[in-house]
Amino acid sequence: AKDGGGDAAPSDAGGGDVATALGLDFVATGCARGDAGAATCTGAAPLTLAFSPVGSATLTRYRWTFGDGTSSTDRAPLHTYVLPGAYDVAVAAEGPGGSVSRQRPGFVAVAANPAGSPCDIDGQCAAGLFCLCGEGAPCRDGFTRGLCTRGCTASACDPGATCARAEPGWA
Repeated sequence: AKDGGGDAAPSDAGGGDVATALGLDFVATGCARGDAGAATCTGAAPLTLAFSPVGSATLTRYRWTFGDGTSSTDRAPLHTYVLPGAYDVAVAAEGPGGSVSRQRPGFVAVAANPAGSPCDIDGQCAAGLFCLCGEGAPCRDGFTRGLCTRGCTASACDPGATCARAEPGWA
C-alpha cells in the first residue's frame, strides 16, 4: 500500500512482501565546532571532514556532492575544503529498494585564517593577509605549512609590521 506522500509504507495485505520506507541522512566528523549531528559544521581552512551516511541498510551506492564543485562515490568519503566559504552538502543513495537523497544547505562553514595561523595558499587567509611560506611562495626547507601574515615576506618586513625570520630553527 502507498500513503499519500508517495513513500513506500509497510503493508500486510496479501501476506507478501513488505515494503519499507527508505531513510537517509549523514554525519561529519572533523568539525572544529559542532558535533557529528550538528546542523552546521565549522572550522578553519583547510578543513578536512569525514562524511558517513546514516540510512537504510539496503542502500548500496552513494554519490556525494560537497558544494565546492567536487563529488565522490565512496560510501564514507574524506573531503578537504581548501578555501573559506559556506558549502551545501548532499548525498544520494540507491539500492534494491529504490533511491533517496538528503541535502543540507550551508552545512559546512569554512572560516578564513587570522594572522599567525597556518595556511597553504593566500586564499585561506583573512582579507588583507597573505600566506608566507605557503605553496605559492615557499621558504627554506623545513617548513611544512605557511603562516597568514601582513607586511612580511621571506626576506623583508614592512615598517610597522611584526614579522618573524622565515627560517626553520630561528626564533
